[in-house]
This record gives sequence, C-alpha cells and structure tokens, in this order.
Amino acid sequence: MLRTSAALLLCALACGRARVQAVDGAPDATVGAGLPDAAVPSADGGAQASPDAGPVTYQIARVALHVHSAISHDACDHHGTNGGPLVSLDQDCLDQLEAALCSQRIDIAFLTDHPRYMDSKPIEDDVLLRGRGEQPLRDASGAVIGAQLPCGTQMAPGWEGTHTMPLGLTRQLTDAESNAYGTHTDNTETLADMQAALATVHAAGGIYFTAHSEEPDLPETLLEQLPTDGMEWYNIHGNFIALLGGQGDLLTGPSPLAVITAIKDLEPFLLGGHAAADLAYLPLLKVHFPEVGLQKWTQVLGARFVAGALGNDVHRNVSVAPLCKGAVLMALCQAASTLYPNVLTALAAGGQLLLSDGERLDSYARVLRWLNNRALVTSMDIAAAREAMGRGRSYGVFAVLGEPGPVSFQARAADGTLLQMGDSAPAAGATLLLRLPDPPAPDLGPQWTAQDAARAQLHAVLWRGGEQVAAFDTWSAAVEFPVDQPGRYWLEVRVVPRHLDALAGGSDLTSAEYRWVLMNPIDLK
Repeated sequence: MLRTSAALLLCALACGRARVQAVDGAPDATVGAGLPDAAVPSADGGAQASPDAGPVTYQIARVALHVHSAISHDACDHHGTNGGPLVSLDQDCLDQLEAALCSQRIDIAFLTDHPRYMDSKPIEDDVLLRGRGEQPLRDASGAVIGAQLPCGTQMAPGWEGTHTMPLGLTRQLTDAESNAYGTHTDNTETLADMQAALATVHAAGGIYFTAHSEEPDLPETLLEQLPTDGMEWYNIHGNFIALLGGQGDLLTGPSPLAVITAIKDLEPFLLGGHAAADLAYLPLLKVHFPEVGLQKWTQVLGARFVAGALGNDVHRNVSVAPLCKGAVLMALCQAASTLYPNVLTALAAGGQLLLSDGERLDSYARVLRWLNNRALVTSMDIAAAREAMGRGRSYGVFAVLGEPGPVSFQARAADGTLLQMGDSAPAAGATLLLRLPDPPAPDLGPQWTAQDAARAQLHAVLWRGGEQVAAFDTWSAAVEFPVDQPGRYWLEVRVVPRHLDALAGGSDLTSAEYRWVLMNPIDLK
C-alpha cells in the first residue's frame, strides 16, 4: 500500500471560483472546494468507490517498472556480463536493489532484465530468490510466479528486449515459445511476428508494454496496428541521451567539452556542493525531457486506447571516463574548473558521479524515489497491479517534486456509473470529475515546510487526445467538466516548484515548469 507521510500539506482554498482557462467552444467547468462524489485516494492511500459504482474498493499501489537487476548484462556497473548463476552475480548490487525497493516503499516491482541471460534461468532466479529473506509467491498449482521481500514488496518477472517489454509473467516461456524473447517491437520485424510474440506474452500471463517510446525505430504507425497493452510515456535513459544531444548515454559523449557543457547544471548537486542531491534530476527534466515519447503516445491514442506508464529503466551503471588527460584537455579542465569545480572534480576522477549526499547519481534508491507509478488496485499483489497497469487504471508521478495528495481523474456516465482511468462509456451526458492535487508534500526525498509548499504554482491541463481542452490552477479543487464531444480524455499536472527554492543551491531551476503527474485516459465514445 502507498504509505503517505504522517500529515498531508493541505491548502485552504480561497472563497469564490477557481480560474479555468478553456479553449473556445469548450463547456463551462464547475470548480469547487469539495471533493467530487467519486472515488478519490484517501489520506491513508486508499480509494473508496461511491455507492453507485458498486462494491469495488481501490487501494493505491506504488509500482516500479523497467527495473534491471544484476542479471542484465549492462547493469550493476556491467558486472553482470558473465551471465553465470544467480549466486555468482554481484550480490552487493542485488542487495542494494532489494533494499531500495523497501526503503522507497515500492509495492510492486516489475523486473525487466534483458533476455540475453534471463531467458536461460529458472523463474526462481529471475525473481531473485537468493535465500536472503525473499519468499516465493506461488499460484494455485504451487508454481513460483514471483517473490516477496520481508518488507512486503512483491517482484514479478519480465524482460526488456528491443522495445519489447513484457511485465508480470506467471511462467517462463516454453521452448516452442522462446522466439518471443528475441522478437523486437520495431520496423525490423513483421507484424505477424510481433503479433505472435504478443500472444505468447498473454498466454504466459503477462502484459505487453513497449519501452523507449522516444526512439525513432518505434513509430506510432506500428503501435497503432499492434494492440500492445501499454507503452512508456517517459524513460530516464532517454532523458540521459537527450541530455547529450542524442550522442549517447552519460558514459560516453561526443567530446569532453560536450560532456562538461551537458552536465554543468549539476554543479551545485555534485559532491562538494550543498544543494539537495535529489534535485540533480531537475536539469534533466527542465530542458531535456524527451518530448517525442509523450507525443507518440498521444498520437497512438488517436487510433486506439493504450495505457501509459513511467519507466525507471534503472541499471545502476552510470559512470564517466577520466577526461583531463593530456596537455590540451588538462588546460580545458583547468579553465572550466573556476566555474564548475565540482563538475570538473567528477570528470577528472572518472567513475561514478557522486552527489552532495555522497551517493551515486543513479543509485537504485534515488531513481525509484525520483519517479514511479500509482495503480488503483483491488488487492495489493502482482496480479491486481498487472491488471491495473494493463487497463490504464494508473497514473505516473515525478515524486522528486513532491507528493500530490488525493489527486484523481474520473468520469460519471449519463447513467450514473463512475468511470476510472482506462474505462470507456458513451460520451453523451458524461461528466469528467477531476480532483486537483494538494500543494506538493515532502515524502522520501528533500524536506520542506507547508509555507514553502504554498509557493508552488499549479498548472493542470485537460487533454482530449493531443488537443488541450482546458487548464486549471487551483490547488485541491474539485472540477466537474461536462463532455461535449467524444474522445480519449486525460489529465496532465504541471508545477513550478518554487517550494524547492531553498534546496536548489541558488539555481534558477525552480522557476521552470515541470511535468508532475500524468493520468491515463478515460475513453468516451
């Protein structure tokens, strides 16, 4: 269960109506201080259905997907390249992963190791049953389908190939099905082969997501034809690549000068600086967010419903080679060191990029803390989380910016039925029900006060596919928005994080607007 902080930072709404910015011809929205007559997350993380919605009661599970362990050949500082037995892999790295899943209160982790090695291991290894406190989760027949950590976190098997990212398998593939491990989801495969892989994943109990939506070899036209269950809105690795102008990941780069230029905004957050370490994420999100992935999702929505999710893509393998070698590069480093001493110290030494808290930039705990998904589940287990994520009954949170409180996006159909994200109903007579976030509350990362939180600025946008329908700027408001035409409606919440001013080391990063919460659509036909 999502365990919130002991007290939410609540904002008292001013008297009168909140400001609504609607496009020409859009219906008027009703905005008030109370909650809509609908299911919204409660202070303890639960969500109660209204009487007309039947007996369904939802809890909110904190879900991480696109998670690599030491089984992946490129994870754990590339210590997993031998592909040997689980006990021969980097146990310290595996310990860090499991500890991070617990410390960051992840309820369900969908593991996605590369098939280069996970495909030859038994499912017990793929869910990291190492005898260090992990307990097997079994189906009715007694077969292992996952693992549970002592803290309660459940881990499910899956894999990431070239854009192919099955989640939550209930069994390993048979020899006859094993071609699916190597099936790409891109222009190199036939549609028939991708459809066969999709059927195989579903037969093995999983859902079929695609990874790295930002990459050009995964066109929206393919995703319109292939009925995958979901796709990534965003991927951290894609953000690192965007940081260096598409030249590679943080390990490489087109030139030393390009690397220095790309990461100079990390200066106050690196070891030697005094800004809050987790806010090192802001330089990536400010100007290097890979827009194309989110845009591609909206384009696919024009053809069919597909769930979106935030991908952690955590490998714990980011490092840099020493840059200040030779007379020319040494002179460049010395010249730059007066402006960016912490950056140059990191680049001159090479290795891990350590932040002001002494921990590496890409630690498991940090990346799981930066962002995750929130699934509305009927029970706190893998099966319920898999069903919720596959249906799109979930939303993503860039939690580095704070917790949004009982935010929700629902609809009331003409017959009174309450619709959640991922549901569909006739558009005629339907009303969208929005519960906008509270001011950002601190949770697992940097801490701030209620007075700080009041300085944050809200900008929530209601979309119909790729078209903006309305915008709202009032914290904690309940909005009823009559639907005037069919479409797949979804909510995006942005924030100007002035609540982080004192934590950002004098940087102007807090004056920019950032995506904070991304909601899956409701399909009104």
